[in-house]
Amino acid sequence: MSQFKVVFQNTISEGFSPSDVEQNLTRPLKLDAATVKKLLSRQETVIKKGVESDVAEKYRKLLNKCGIGCDIRPMVPPPESKIGVPEAPVVEPESSSSKTPESKKGILIPEKVDIPGDQVPFYRTIWFFILTFILFSPASFIVGVTGDVYLKKKGEVYKYDNKYRWLIVFLSAVFIFKGVAYQLQQ
Repeated sequence: MSQFKVVFQNTISEGFSPSDVEQNLTRPLKLDAATVKKLLSRQETVIKKGVESDVAEKYRKLLNKCGIGCDIRPMVPPPESKIGVPEAPVVEPESSSSKTPESKKGILIPEKVDIPGDQVPFYRTIWFFILTFILFSPASFIVGVTGDVYLKKKGEVYKYDNKYRWLIVFLSAVFIFKGVAYQLQQ
């Protein structure tokens, strides 16, 4: 789906005075008078970006009702490479079995990170996370909510995907609520 930006233009519609426009814009945009005056002093300002066409159209109708011109423009995707930054060469793997293709990556395959192994606390490791989930769900809930989960293997550190972490957090919450409900029934 296309993304759009809403551009506020300093063109006052017929039948509106500058003071009317200032007063009309303070309520819907939830801005103070000084900020509205600053907006009106500029030629144009992007007030919303990355929205769908129906949302952008709602903004345009609202601003037109307030007496100010508005334009909806398509978002231009960022360029693939940055100017002045050399692109990394593409290296083909020697054999297809030595590396996992991007299409086969799942939530259980961790991503390598550049963190020294001694800087990862023991309670952020995957074995501790799973063990606390099995033995004491509130601990895994707290560990999962407060940060990432890592795997230390052969001197390298890997970070598990957030989907995996939030799955365990959700299941921990279910077990906690189930335990609380059981205790309240007795």
